[in-house]
Amino acid sequence: LAISTEYIAKKSPHISKIENTILKYNINVIKYFGPNNNFVLLKTKRKLTKRILQKITKSEDIEYIVTNDLVSIPRFIPSTPVTSNDWWHGHLQSEQAWQITRGNQNLIVAVIDTGVDYLHPDLASNIAINEDEIPNNHIDDDNNGKIDDYYGYNFFSDHSDPNDDNGHGTHCAGIIAANGKITGAAPNIKILPLKFLNQYGAGDIAKSIMAIHYAIERGAKIISNSYGTPNPNKALKEMIQYAEDAGVLFVAAAGNAHNNNDIRGEYPANFDLKNIISVAANGENRAQASFTNYGSYSVDIFAPGVSILSTDKNGTYKTRSGTSMSTPFVAGAAALMWSLDSNLSVYEIKENIMRSSVKQRQYYSKAY
Repeated sequence: LAISTEYIAKKSPHISKIENTILKYNINVIKYFGPNNNFVLLKTKRKLTKRILQKITKSEDIEYIVTNDLVSIPRFIPSTPVTSNDWWHGHLQSEQAWQITRGNQNLIVAVIDTGVDYLHPDLASNIAINEDEIPNNHIDDDNNGKIDDYYGYNFFSDHSDPNDDNGHGTHCAGIIAANGKITGAAPNIKILPLKFLNQYGAGDIAKSIMAIHYAIERGAKIISNSYGTPNPNKALKEMIQYAEDAGVLFVAAAGNAHNNNDIRGEYPANFDLKNIISVAANGENRAQASFTNYGSYSVDIFAPGVSILSTDKNGTYKTRSGTSMSTPFVAGAAALMWSLDSNLSVYEIKENIMRSSVKQRQYYSKAY
């Protein structure tokens, strides 16, 4: 699905503006964004015809134009009983890992989601504060184009407060780095809260690109992405390629529709990029979760995703299930590895995660 009257154009690097190119088509420029402002969000009164799209892309000023696709968190999965509220730590061998490192406090993991409750007692000490910004003075102190982005940023509403009005993003953040009643996989690292999804878990590609670019600019080494769309949007892929070039690991949820992603893709998880880890879900008994997407070529790894207790909005706690939960576990494991050796490349981190995972014969046809 797409927002029928919104498009993303990639402008040629030799020009600064495209208004003159699109003026005759009654297309309005909403915003320039992304690396070097090379992406342009466009809005029209009606859906552009194929003929007009072809004319626009013949211009030397525009490399391509794509629809601004909708994205959302994977469908809700009811939780099921488990024998322990923290059974996943045994699967991850957390205690053994923590004897080596609990995470480097300078390492940032961006959670791009519905926001994060950055005042949650289990998360407040692990939020990546923007020290170059003075909060609530209504001034862009660090000249990054964002006013008062002290805790992160809200790209859905375009303001500085990334607080979570759904709970999904806070839950993911807690899985990575909670340090209180709940203990995350890497309890000493920093979380960068970025909101681009609304209270119902829905957003769009343009806002996700803005959030990814911001995360890279803020120094995030890992980005946790528990959302998806069936559409392989070219602009989003290019932004993740930019992240790869910047040495950033991109961890993405495989989805909750029990689909074979080799046949029906889930994006961004399905993009064929070397910095992406596509994550499916398993349960306490190590069996594949009944809801999870899978794919021998498109899915990289399975991680705990059934009845996971973690932090939630407004300082609370909640049990949730889904590949949304599996994804931050892998992001947390990657954070521990990078905390131990900051010289590792993004490819070495991914290889180490794949190589050190427990091999399950039942998954051989489901993931590498």
